[in-house]
Amino acid sequence: MSAETTNMYLTALRNVCNWLVKEKRLSENPVAHIAKLNAATDRRRERRAFTVEELGRILALPKQGPRWRA
Repeated sequence: MSAETTNMYLTALRNVCNWLVKEKRLSENPVAHIAKLNAATDRRRERRAFTVEELGRILALPKQGPRWRA
């Protein structure tokens, strides 16, 4: 699991625990002290724009395949 995904899960868990504290179902937030990971150092994929050639091939694919519906 990537660091960015882990950080999103941690944020969601913190929010639930904060709500539980607010509703007096927990005395304190047990995950408040957990630090987020550095997502910049854990890049799984470098995002980039398609090249003109790649975009042309992608847009040509539907014309090459079989008809799905009339």
